[in-house]
Amino acid sequence: MTHGERLTPLSLPLGDVLSTLRAGARVAATRPQVVGLVALATLGETFLRVAVGLVHPVYSVLIPPVVAVPLLGAGLPSVGAAVSADGNSAAVDLDPVSTLRERAGGLLAVAVVGHAVALLAGAGLFLVVDTAVRYILYWLGYGPLSMAVVLGVPLPGVGAGTIVAWGLLVPAAGRVASGAGRRSAVRAPLTAATAPLSTGGVLAAHILVGVLAGITGIAGFVAVGPGVRGPSPAMIAGVAGAGLVLVLAVCYPAVAALADRRRSDAELPVQRVAIAVVLCVALVAGASAVRVTETRPTGGAEPVPIDPSAAYATAVGNTESTNHVLTHSRNDGEASVTWTVDRADRQYRQTSDFGGDGTTVYADPGAIYATRGGEAGTLNWRTAPFDLAERRSGGWTAVAYPAYWRLAGQSYVLDRGGFGLPETGTGEWETVDEGDGTRTLALTDGDAVFAALFDTRPESIDYENAEIQMRVDTDRGVVEGGRASLNATTPERNVSFDARYEVLTGRDVETPSPPGPRTPSEWVWKLFAY
Repeated sequence: MTHGERLTPLSLPLGDVLSTLRAGARVAATRPQVVGLVALATLGETFLRVAVGLVHPVYSVLIPPVVAVPLLGAGLPSVGAAVSADGNSAAVDLDPVSTLRERAGGLLAVAVVGHAVALLAGAGLFLVVDTAVRYILYWLGYGPLSMAVVLGVPLPGVGAGTIVAWGLLVPAAGRVASGAGRRSAVRAPLTAATAPLSTGGVLAAHILVGVLAGITGIAGFVAVGPGVRGPSPAMIAGVAGAGLVLVLAVCYPAVAALADRRRSDAELPVQRVAIAVVLCVALVAGASAVRVTETRPTGGAEPVPIDPSAAYATAVGNTESTNHVLTHSRNDGEASVTWTVDRADRQYRQTSDFGGDGTTVYADPGAIYATRGGEAGTLNWRTAPFDLAERRSGGWTAVAYPAYWRLAGQSYVLDRGGFGLPETGTGEWETVDEGDGTRTLALTDGDAVFAALFDTRPESIDYENAEIQMRVDTDRGVVEGGRASLNATTPERNVSFDARYEVLTGRDVETPSPPGPRTPSEWVWKLFAY
């Protein structure tokens, strides 16, 4: 078969696809120009994306591949011909420079327009795949996910999906590089259904490249993420990047040949294309609806054990995992903190009053709002580079950032002591009263009480009285409330602690109205953080 012959849709069996992949690998191994072209395109594209990513990471995915598409696109005709002439590939002249000089404008247009299409398709692909994976993880009980996953996966995931989507657009770049007209370039991706095996081969190569690019991006985010330091993420990024160049060098010749085998003169399969578009739109719309409505499996409450210490620990865990309101007040209300956590809708609200201007913080998957004494509050913790926008309205500060996971996600511990519930596991509890579906549990050992209420303990301490009593609803398996009192003397000071706890479960959190309607930036995080 000569290079000029065109295969019909049914004349490219799986064996020919595999043969093409092997021939492409041989061309990559015997023609150093191919490896050099791939390395130049990869390094140039990486440098460009790192540079714009320093302005904001989102730009590293949004910017079109104005380096890779012109360089690799210019080589598609000659490299594809070399693969098709396997056994005599040395006779094919590889001259992408001349093609680039003649077709640079058209290839740049393909890079810009094609990237807009690929980015839209890649974002949809990420939403569908990521929603399915996370839904399964939640069903298996792996939730809530860590802040690192919430922040670090979406952008590299969309980037990887965009690379995969570019697999459908390779023929357009090939047609432009070959000198075909605009109509032929537009039709080329749409006729992919006429050669499903060759299209599948191209997409498989792009999936492999996309996975490696995603790993590189995620490792890079982890390496520069908040509170994360060390050589491991940087080393992973470097190894994945080197593997990306190697895999791309091996796959590029085969992709060039397979993309060239799609018939540009084939009848446009309008019905197939329409069905595919409707199916894809339905999948993306369904995945998006699942994410923004926070639809996911949730576990039930664990039964309360007979052992008092285990009963308190289980009740605290059940309370933490369901919708709840915890009000902690000290010294007859002189200081109070109220946490409201809506697990079903992933909303968090904290109100603090220490005798001065009260502070309210609200967080959900799309934003965090803060106000202090009716004035816009200030966030003191780091959100860059993952925050998308900040605004002030109606006495509130609003930042587009998935703060729910930071405040009420994996690191949220209801029994943290201090202004949380008394911590579990510090001593032996006992049952002092039981009836009408409620058990009253008490902790009376001085050291155990001190450890349940404070993070650190002095070396020497004398207790005058120390007691914690907490009520547990045995039917629902949650904490209802209680009190704690501690009077002690240390070499440095006298300790006096008196607190009341009130816990309500099954309550919702309302989004504060003063910040106004959710902005597009906040909707972006609401959609991609799930």
